[in-house]
Amino acid sequence: MNTYKAPPSFFDTLSHGFETEDCLFLDVFVPQAVFESRQEIAQTEKPGAPVIVWIHGGEGISGSKTLPAAQPFELLKHGLLPRGFRPDATILVSANYRLGAFGAFGDFGRPSEEQDGNVSASIGMQDQRMAIRWVREKIKLFGGDAGRVTIIRGADGGSTAGVQNYHAAAADERVLRQHTVLPDGLTVKSFLRLANVSSLAEARGLPSEELIAANKALMDMLV
Repeated sequence: MNTYKAPPSFFDTLSHGFETEDCLFLDVFVPQAVFESRQEIAQTEKPGAPVIVWIHGGEGISGSKTLPAAQPFELLKHGLLPRGFRPDATILVSANYRLGAFGAFGDFGRPSEEQDGNVSASIGMQDQRMAIRWVREKIKLFGGDAGRVTIIRGADGGSTAGVQNYHAAAADERVLRQHTVLPDGLTVKSFLRLANVSSLAEARGLPSEELIAANKALMDMLV
């Protein structure tokens, strides 16, 4: 088996202030028997394996697909696989998405063509939707069944409590219409003040280093 160093999450640690928007990676864990039959599944009508997509929690400000709770063995250990899913015949996918001001405010106030209202979903939620779409389009190449995708969403920092399960048939709209829940004080006004600008449009023109510094200061308000 080939192994590679894990790519960066948006926040590896708040204490070190490490963050990068180059975080949109996902991991695909495929049982050996399923992987060995992937070509037959991809080229025929043979049904593939069911798929579980894990989206870590953290209230939109912390978390990563590399958290222990997002790893397959932890899902198995805590009994988080839905009833009827066999560990040796289920593909598991865990995904990152942008957090903090980068995830919550990046698209704030811009009309979305995919919604009736004039407030679009956050960038972080759209990252999640993109991951689900990727799974639907590509999972057959891994031996999975795009028609049997279940999303498990961590409720709090990737913890095993309060997990929600729902089928991917309705996941696109459900994910898009969710709004990132941010603690009191983590507001657009606070971010603009820390970035020393008066509007998000102005903030989008700042160098990435200044945006990262303002975002870190915003995160530090919660500690």
